[in-house]
Amino acid sequence: MSNPEKYYNPDRGLDLRRRKDPSQTNRWSVSEMWDIHHEIARMLLLGWKNVDIAKKLDISREMVSGVRNSPVVRERLALMHKARDADAIDVAKEIKDFAPVALNLLKDIVKGEGDAEGASIGLRGKHAKDLVEKAGHVAVQKSLGLVGHLTSEDIEKIKERAFGQAEKPLPEMAPEI
Repeated sequence: MSNPEKYYNPDRGLDLRRRKDPSQTNRWSVSEMWDIHHEIARMLLLGWKNVDIAKKLDISREMVSGVRNSPVVRERLALMHKARDADAIDVAKEIKDFAPVALNLLKDIVKGEGDAEGASIGLRGKHAKDLVEKAGHVAVQKSLGLVGHLTSEDIEKIKERAFGQAEKPLPEMAPEI
């Protein structure tokens, strides 16, 4: 058995291998955004993962993480998110304002009137069905789920049967004339 004092002696003095304060870590932060930082921020805004950004830009994952967590980039990302949200609100407002025009066109298509006077019955039926479904009257859809538990013996029997079927020659078919 080894002597623990051989490896640890409290009288040795300060252990220089450890930091004085374990909460202190070597951290760096972005003070000014360069092109690479802008590109990382753009990719983060688009939803890319740190690993994917690192591979794409040929940089380390640690650099991406450091850039992502720096206060300057966080502020820039918050600003970019706000701008993106504002754009989404503008687009939603435009869609809401245009919806009555689109609805009138759909009505004309279904009725075969106005600009859609020559609409085929198939097109009219498709849009009529879409409008009825959007009103909440969706056709009933049935689904059937079966659950089965197979033992290894069952699986082997299935394999034998399948391989046995495959080895049989195919029946001859009459030639098509």
